[in-house]
Amino acid sequence: MTAPHLTARPAPTRPGLSSSLEATVPERHPAVANVLRFFDHSHLPPRLAEVSRPFGELAHDLADRPGLDGPELTTALRRLLDAKDAAVRAALPTGKDTA
Repeated sequence: MTAPHLTARPAPTRPGLSSSLEATVPERHPAVANVLRFFDHSHLPPRLAEVSRPFGELAHDLADRPGLDGPELTTALRRLLDAKDAAVRAALPTGKDTA
């Protein structure tokens, strides 16, 4: 039986992830799932998406590791999200850009 505060993790679909790891990915806490949604970069222009992408890949890699869960993982993901947001803001045109 699944604990009410846990949600089933979708099967990882990133290239290179072995099927044995897929079988060991446990359920994900809702707080972790909530933070992960902010790493989506599909809405960004290509230039900003390139800045955002590595942060999202790292976030999902951490969340998919068996044994990593709970408050410390959520804190790590929130701090990574802060770093991603700052990097994307740093890549925004300043008005001085000629592009």
